[in-house]
Amino acid sequence: MNVLEVTGLLRSSWRRTVLMTFDVRAVALLGLLDLDPAVANSAPPTGIPESVEQLDHWQVEHFQEVAVWRCRCTRSNPIVVPQPLMQRVRLPNDLLRACEVCRDEYEAARGKSGLLRAWLERNRACFDRHACLLLPDDLGFCRDTERKTSISTRRFIYERFHKTQLRSCDYVRTSCNDADCINPHHLCLTSAPAQKISKQTRSVIRQLDKAGVSRPTIRRLLREKYSVELSERSIRRVLTEKERQLSSHT
Repeated sequence: MNVLEVTGLLRSSWRRTVLMTFDVRAVALLGLLDLDPAVANSAPPTGIPESVEQLDHWQVEHFQEVAVWRCRCTRSNPIVVPQPLMQRVRLPNDLLRACEVCRDEYEAARGKSGLLRAWLERNRACFDRHACLLLPDDLGFCRDTERKTSISTRRFIYERFHKTQLRSCDYVRTSCNDADCINPHHLCLTSAPAQKISKQTRSVIRQLDKAGVSRPTIRRLLREKYSVELSERSIRRVLTEKERQLSSHT
């Protein structure tokens, strides 16, 4: 065996040794190139951490010698990082700053329903039962790609969160009296559909909007003066319907 062959073998052996010291998850998720896999995958310390912080979707528990990174989805194993390496952590700028399970789901999501499904699974374990959750610019419906039909956003969230399929006679409403809320813990079933908006209420909404009254104020006036409880989304839908009617006649 000549010198070149020996050198090649040594280099190959060195590369394998170096690669074995890398922890794939630590590199991809935390940007740590020199974290020993044995340390990264070791059992987390028991007892109460000295401090806890939340970094994006990670919960970081600080102990004296190590920090334990846990994804808040609770679906992946924690990563144990020695405290001296904490200053080298660089979270990725693409997709999500979360575990590989959350990132893979998000990357594979297609359309509004896919993103909602990924969001539900990512946050299933950490929804605040007391806080309302709103979905900006939601018109109340999304496309169920599995059944290839349109479905209300609240119904879609209820079915996916509780892993059930509702009957046609089931209706989903909120228990918090905020018609825009999509917190799964605030959604409940009823046998009666939501109350329809009367012609008089529609007329009042359009008159107030024409006078330059904001939608939050319209909502408050409807509640206080007419005892009608509507969400801003419902008010926006009434105004959008009027705009469509006008455009169809021009």
